[in-house]
Amino acid sequence: MIEAQGIRAPSFPFDSPLAAKAVALERLRGDLPRSTAHLPVLAELADLRRLMSSITSARIEGNHTTVVDAVDAARSREAQPRLPLGDSVEEILHLDEAARFLDDQVSTGSPLSHALVRELHRLTTEGLEREGDATPGSYRRHEVSIQGSEHAPPLASTVHALMTELLDFANAPSPPHLHLVRMAIAHHRFVWIHPFANGNGRVARLFSYAMIRAQGFAPDVEYQTVNPTTVFGADRQRYYDRLAAADSLEDDALVAWTEFVLDGLLGDLEAVHALSRGDALRSLVASAIDRALQADRLGADEAAALTAVASGAPFKSGDLAEQLGTNASGRSRALNSMLDRQLIQRVTPQGRIYRIRLSPNPLTPFLFTELDALGMLPGILRDDP
Repeated sequence: MIEAQGIRAPSFPFDSPLAAKAVALERLRGDLPRSTAHLPVLAELADLRRLMSSITSARIEGNHTTVVDAVDAARSREAQPRLPLGDSVEEILHLDEAARFLDDQVSTGSPLSHALVRELHRLTTEGLEREGDATPGSYRRHEVSIQGSEHAPPLASTVHALMTELLDFANAPSPPHLHLVRMAIAHHRFVWIHPFANGNGRVARLFSYAMIRAQGFAPDVEYQTVNPTTVFGADRQRYYDRLAAADSLEDDALVAWTEFVLDGLLGDLEAVHALSRGDALRSLVASAIDRALQADRLGADEAAALTAVASGAPFKSGDLAEQLGTNASGRSRALNSMLDRQLIQRVTPQGRIYRIRLSPNPLTPFLFTELDALGMLPGILRDDP
C-alpha cells in the first residue's frame, strides 16, 4: 500500500505541453459566448450532453444499455415517474438525476462538502442491485480491493480524514489556468481513496463535474460547456491505465494523467466553441432531423416543423402555418402530438409559446450521430448496434 501524501498539483515547467493545454483551455473559456440569445438551441445542448455523460459513465462501468434504450427509458421516466425500469437503465437515470442535482446546487464559488459527496453517492446507488451499495450515502466502514488493480485503497478508518483533505484541496483558491489541472488531480485522488464500498468511479466523475461548476468553468455561461466524463469515455482503457499509473503519486505519472484529461477537455471545448459560432449548431440539428425522417422516427410534417424552429427560438402555432397548415385546430393537434413525443416543450407551463427539445426524444440518437461526426461522441458509445 502506498502511503497517502499531501494532495498537490504536480510541478511542470511553463513551456511544457501540460502548461500549453492549460493556457489554451483558459483562453477558450474566455472566448465562449456568455449568452444563448444569438442561438437559443445552444441552451438545449446541456440536457443532451448531460444524458450523454450519464450513459458514458455507466458504460465505463460495464453497462451496455444502448443509446436508444437509454433515451427511451428517460422518456418513459419523464412521462411516468413511478414506472419501474430495469436495473441497467435505472443506473443511467440515477446518474442523470445526480447530474441534475449538481446543475441545481453547485455554482461558481459553491463549497464542496462531505454532505454533497455522500448525497451524490446516494443518488447514484440507492435502489440499484448490480451497481448499488448496501449503505448508499455513507463512506465505507470496511476494507476493499479493486478488481484488476494493484492499488490497495487506504484503510476505512482513514477515509473521512482523507476526504477532508481532498475537499480542502478542491475548495482552495487557485489561478484560473490551474482549475482543470487541480480537477484532474482531485479525480485521481478520489478514486485512489475509494471512499465507498461501490460506485466510486461514477461518483468521482460527478465530483469532477462539480469541481468544474464550482470553479466557474461551466455555470458562467447559459449552457453546459464541458463534462469530464465524456473525456474519460473517449478511451476507457487509456483512462484506466493513466489512473493506475498515477497511483504511484509520482510527478511524472500525475503529469501524464493530467495531460490525458486536459487534452480531452481541450478537444471537447474546441468542438463546443465551433458549435457556438454561426450556423453550425442549427445545421447539426437540421441534419439530425433529416436522419430521423429517413429512419421513419419522424413524420414529414414533424420534420418540416422542427427544421423551421431548429435555431431554438421560441415560436407560436401561427409561425408554423407553412409547415403544419393554415387550420388552427389542425396545427393544435400536431403541436400536442409533438408535445406528447417530447419533440417540443412549452416555454412556460400551460403557455402557447414553444421551443424545440433535443433530449430525450426520438431525435436524440440522431443528434448523437451528428455529434460523433464532429468528434464529440465518446468512443465508448460508438459500438452501439
